[in-house]
Amino acid sequence: MVMGGKKSRNKGANFERAIAKRLREWLGDDWTVKRNPTDRQKGKAGAGEFEIVGPLPFPFAIECKANESFDYGQLFRTPLTGPFVGFWEQAKAQAEAAEKRPLLFIKKNNGPVIAVLGSDSIADIRPVTEYGRQLRIYHMDCYVIEAASFFATYPSMLYEIGRSG
Repeated sequence: MVMGGKKSRNKGANFERAIAKRLREWLGDDWTVKRNPTDRQKGKAGAGEFEIVGPLPFPFAIECKANESFDYGQLFRTPLTGPFVGFWEQAKAQAEAAEKRPLLFIKKNNGPVIAVLGSDSIADIRPVTEYGRQLRIYHMDCYVIEAASFFATYPSMLYEIGRSG
């Protein structure tokens, strides 16, 4: 069943709040994480779902998608099917506008949360932690990992990413 209207918006907002909470826990007290209103998600200051301020520039523009039509199996099909391609393209466009790197969190109802990062970002966090299973999608230049694996990295990786651009 496809959800629409207010129920769908509430589901998306609830997912964004859950990711904001995880970000706050991960980053610690030196950082603030605020959800951006929909009309402020474009441009450098408010790219993505959150405004994140801390002791150094946060390198990611984050997009969150809680979508019932997304199926994890779509990631293994050639060509890719379903909404994933549009989600990743939106995350990349927002990140580019803000001169940041894209970070996409996706989940399906009652499913695990996955994180999608560009190949350059995964290369920067690789030395920092063992991040578990990963799927590389070559033609989209991205990696898919479990969100828990992303949050298992040390926030200090942001300093390395900030230096590498």
